[in-house]
Amino acid sequence: YAIKIYSLSDPENPQLVATHNFSGQIAAFDAVGDIVFTLVGNKLIALDISNPSAPEEMGELELATQGRCIAAGSGLVFVGYGEGGGIPDGQAINVVQPTSMTVATDMPISFRYCDYFYNILYCAQGTTPWAICAIDVENIDQPNIIASAVSEGRNLDISATPWRFLYAAEGSPTGMTEGIFAAYNARTLETFCSDTISNHSAKKVGFQDNFVYVLFEADAGENHLLQPYFIYHIEHEPLPLPSITVSGGSDITAGDGYIYVASKDGTGKIMVYKHEY
Repeated sequence: YAIKIYSLSDPENPQLVATHNFSGQIAAFDAVGDIVFTLVGNKLIALDISNPSAPEEMGELELATQGRCIAAGSGLVFVGYGEGGGIPDGQAINVVQPTSMTVATDMPISFRYCDYFYNILYCAQGTTPWAICAIDVENIDQPNIIASAVSEGRNLDISATPWRFLYAAEGSPTGMTEGIFAAYNARTLETFCSDTISNHSAKKVGFQDNFVYVLFEADAGENHLLQPYFIYHIEHEPLPLPSITVSGGSDITAGDGYIYVASKDGTGKIMVYKHEY
């Protein structure tokens, strides 16, 4: 199990800079500045990447149980333990001193997927009843749920934006295989718009500028669908742009006109797509 660091100085040809191995399975990670906070088994590990060619572990914390998701920001790391057996449901970790991390507080609900932006933690539950919540964590001693909504399907990924939208990749709520992309008001969690693709399951969502990219997994086979949406006028239905078929894929991110899709075969291969518009 390892984290691989790539240079994007040539965005069309990512170059492997370093590989850092861990002793246990990696569930999730999030980066803030030069530190990558990583869930490894039932531990939170802070990885210093200030020298990208020689990453170094600088601190670790034993967690209540195995973490499922992570979101970092404002000197805190939020860890969700999923549903059904995680005690507590989730925690906020003080990481101001990454060499000596401590538990700040327990979270008021269980969650399997999460993201953070500007004092708000967005949480999504992965089992019924499917729901998305916004938690005000400005006063970390008293985290407060300020909004919640029943999602259109099984939550599989969420992504908060600086312009107060929350994007979600969701699965079918009916037992039929459908992939759902949904956009929410990040304050009220009112649904702005959504789109459904049959015979696929929405797995991951990324964004840049006025575009959202959703990775859909087909019912059968290794081929996935990379579907871009133009969402400038988000109060209207999202405008699906021409999609492309990709071979597998486990994660997605976007920036500077490029979309990066991580391979699903464990090789660490990155597929690069350029979005010209």
